[in-house]
Amino acid sequence: MFADVEARLTAQGVRELWCVVRSSDWLSPYLSDHGYALADRLFTYEIRLGERPRQWKNLPSDVSIRQATADDLEAICALDALSFDAPWRYPPALMHVMFERAFEISVAERASQIVGYASSKLHPWNGHVVRLAVHPSARRHGIGRALLNDQVSRLAQTGLRVISLNTQSSNWAAQQLYRQLGFRRLSGEVRVLRKSLIQGEDEVA
Repeated sequence: MFADVEARLTAQGVRELWCVVRSSDWLSPYLSDHGYALADRLFTYEIRLGERPRQWKNLPSDVSIRQATADDLEAICALDALSFDAPWRYPPALMHVMFERAFEISVAERASQIVGYASSKLHPWNGHVVRLAVHPSARRHGIGRALLNDQVSRLAQTGLRVISLNTQSSNWAAQQLYRQLGFRRLSGEVRVLRKSLIQGEDEVA
């Protein structure tokens, strides 16, 4: 089945495939045997409300946080494309789906320009922060912290007790922020595997 799918995708111009699997999943060794190489790992962090440390580091005076509107979608798409590398970048079609299904989307604005955004979803058992992005030129000023605090506060108002989020093992800055805000990394991890569909192209080690 995989060989057929890969052939069809190659014929359509797809250059590589990415799979996200837990190391315990039955599919993981099969994928490794068929040329999928480890590209990264995903960690899950969660916070139980009531365990949060006191917030700190105020926003710059020229930055404000507000709820996103439909008029912001184009700017949010542009920011997402600038903030994430493949395969984590959302194409416009997926951004539209995220916008429609989100519990809440917040934006950080400076001089009438969107310099950050965050979105979350509601599940029966918890809230999940789906996206958090800050323009490269606006990082290290507390904007990501403020956006995350805003999402956690809005999710807490629903009565949820647990909020989670995911990040790559290579994203040290994000992990540091989450720990500072009281998030704890859960045991276990998810493996991100990649396979090039172009013969002769180097694989990820």
